[in-house]
This record gives sequence, structure tokens and C-alpha cells, in this order.
Amino acid sequence: MKHQHNVGVSVLLCLKLFHVKHFCSLYERKHVSLQTMLNNQIQIEIASVLDFRGTSMCEFCAHRSALLTIRTCLKARSRCRSTSQL
Repeated sequence: MKHQHNVGVSVLLCLKLFHVKHFCSLYERKHVSLQTMLNNQIQIEIASVLDFRGTSMCEFCAHRSALLTIRTCLKARSRCRSTSQL
């Protein structure tokens, strides 16, 4: 299943498309900032982490240097467990 890459899709909208909802929640609660993600060049395994259901995805998500591993995502969730039940 191929996904078209739409640069016009905003980064926030792209993050909201995450199948892993807790990561969006962390982002929205400012536990994980976009700048931190970019500075650390967090790796994202798009196929495993995201469920686009045919929607377009933006260049940000497609870009290798911006790509999150599930492991990193789960680590972030466990650090946030005390403040958020997801």
C-alpha cells in the first residue's frame, strides 16, 4: 500500500494521524516538542507506527531525519504515565 506525500499537510495534522495516540497526546501536552524531535533526529518507523488509511502524509513524516521508533515512543509514554493515563 503506497501513500502519496503531501507537503501541504501541516506537521500537527500529520502528528494527529499517528495510530499511536499517546504520542500525539505527549506532543499536545508539550512533553515532547517538535524542536526536540528535530534536534535529536528521532527515528520513526512510519509503516508500524502510523495508520493512514489512505490519507496523504506530509514530507515531515516521510523525511528520514524526522523518522520515531516505536521504542522511543513507548519510552516517552512510560515516562509520562504518572501525569497521563492513555
